[in-house]
Amino acid sequence: SLSFGAWKGHTVFGMTIFRLLDYVTSHLMMPVGGIMVTLLVGWKAWRQVGARLSVDGRIPRWWPLMQSFCRYAAPVLILLILFQNS
Repeated sequence: SLSFGAWKGHTVFGMTIFRLLDYVTSHLMMPVGGIMVTLLVGWKAWRQVGARLSVDGRIPRWWPLMQSFCRYAAPVLILLILFQNS
């Protein structure tokens, strides 16, 4: 691996290559990916998800609550995590 071998002493923004990639992946890319998934499910794929979870064509009683959570609450909570980690 470059961060433990030939590039051991090289730093970018005060971090080694390994630390920089770890930071970008865990603190930036994962929360942004989570926001994208919740927005995709909440706004675009909601009917398809509902059709797969329905029983005899009926949706569960908690379904509108879950839709509101996926559309509004989950992205806000993930943004809080993103800003807390920065």
